[in-house]
Amino acid sequence: MSKIIYKFFAGWDYEKEENWLNMMSAKGKQLISVGICRYEFEDGEPNKYTYRYELLKNPSDHPESLEYIRFVEETGAEHIGSVEGWAYFRKETSAGEFNLFSDPSSIASYNMRMLRMVLGVGATQVILAFVLSALIAWIMGGWFFVSTFLAAIFLGFAVLCAFGAFRIKMKLSRLKNDFGVQAGMADFYGQTSVFTFGAGAKRVVVSIIGMLVWLYLYIFLHEAGHALVAIMYGNTIESFVVFGRWPHVSLGLPYYFTDFGLGLFLAGGVILPMLCGAVAIAFYRPGVRHFWYHEFIYRTADILPFITLIVWAGFPIMSLFATPPPWEDVTRFINVTGIHPLVVAACTVAIVAVYKLLARKKKISEKWSELRGNQKESRALNTLGSFGMAAFVIVFGFIFAPSSSFGGDHVFHMNATWGDIRMEARHWEFPIELEESRMYSVDLRTTGNGFLAAVSFISPYGSRTFWEVGENISHSFGLGLAEGITTLEVVILMNEYDFAQFLSDIGEENRIPEIIANVRDVFDYSGDDYSFNLFVKIN
Repeated sequence: MSKIIYKFFAGWDYEKEENWLNMMSAKGKQLISVGICRYEFEDGEPNKYTYRYELLKNPSDHPESLEYIRFVEETGAEHIGSVEGWAYFRKETSAGEFNLFSDPSSIASYNMRMLRMVLGVGATQVILAFVLSALIAWIMGGWFFVSTFLAAIFLGFAVLCAFGAFRIKMKLSRLKNDFGVQAGMADFYGQTSVFTFGAGAKRVVVSIIGMLVWLYLYIFLHEAGHALVAIMYGNTIESFVVFGRWPHVSLGLPYYFTDFGLGLFLAGGVILPMLCGAVAIAFYRPGVRHFWYHEFIYRTADILPFITLIVWAGFPIMSLFATPPPWEDVTRFINVTGIHPLVVAACTVAIVAVYKLLARKKKISEKWSELRGNQKESRALNTLGSFGMAAFVIVFGFIFAPSSSFGGDHVFHMNATWGDIRMEARHWEFPIELEESRMYSVDLRTTGNGFLAAVSFISPYGSRTFWEVGENISHSFGLGLAEGITTLEVVILMNEYDFAQFLSDIGEENRIPEIIANVRDVFDYSGDDYSFNLFVKIN
């Protein structure tokens, strides 16, 4: 009779886990399979087996790891299974003492390997905490809950790793008085450094860096696809943002498209990446020695089709049963062209199938797996990993990249002009009634000379959600607004005193000297045109 127990052990407390497994063996519960925090036991003879486990130097499917596992099995031990680089062994107690490390020096070297792994993971968590959270805050235009939550999660793991490193260092301190250990450690330090990454850590770092670079290359091609179609129809590109707060293409007003052209504009974001990917695959050369070349081609061949399927086949099918995101390109494409969602999904599946056949003919996945030392990775696992990365890109798009060029219901639209702002009131408040709390697409533009316009969104609770000051503002972005009455506040600042007063009112008085030095030339205007135009559109 088998029994499954879920239990967590920190990797650096391997002695506790081994003691627990051997205690279960003493009770007649023998381990037969392992998973992440999962142990399956079957009833058997008490104390029949002695259990040990070890963090391998390489991933468990690496040739060197497989050779080491075979070596341990040749000593009479049995390999139960491996979990993320940890290999579990057992040996019959009647066969004598069973240890994977023969002397204190080898134990110290093993702990040093564990220390390198823990420090590497901890350092990665710190980097992710600051880089990803800062990136999100930069894109979203503020330090919101998402940024703080992610930073707290990653820093929490980093603290846990720091605690683990401390525990390992304590173990090493207890071993350092042994002369054999000192000699072994000197030899160990002569060969490597505590911060040297193993093959598994290198693979993770390469994957993270490659994914980020590939992701922004995809975003660039996506936005470039929209821009190229707009230029074909004679429109002006006012802004092209890939690394800004929100990846987007803004067109100069007024813009013009035929019905077909508007549909092509919306589809351009997927057409250009797919065309570039197909060209890259068609000219793929497996003999190229540079690893990054194969890494990028693999992601293009394996992940890009999943992204296309999820969006251009998944959302049309979703629209038959629920309401898909109104700002998404495929939703607006269906609304503009009137093509049935199933036809859009079927065409997408056909195009992706041809794309995948081309990639399979070039044997890109096989070459990529070979270079990563992962020849035995199953096709199902490979597909699952690609789907997960594609899902990450889609979630990234959902949170950070809603485009607002076309489509979506207008919840507020204003286009007003004042002939001479000097003769008008200089402070306006416009109420905006919102029926739900969510992310809205905002298109904000102001034009004027000789003065600054300060535009703010003030929430129903009185907090200033967003503010921007400029002589001419052109900004398209996503903004989280709360249900209720949000106030659009516009203030005209005619001189340095007005500007300093505005900054003091919003709690930015410490930035007055810095910002005024950059805008002083605005107030030196000597022309006669003091007209002011305000354009705001919220979808």
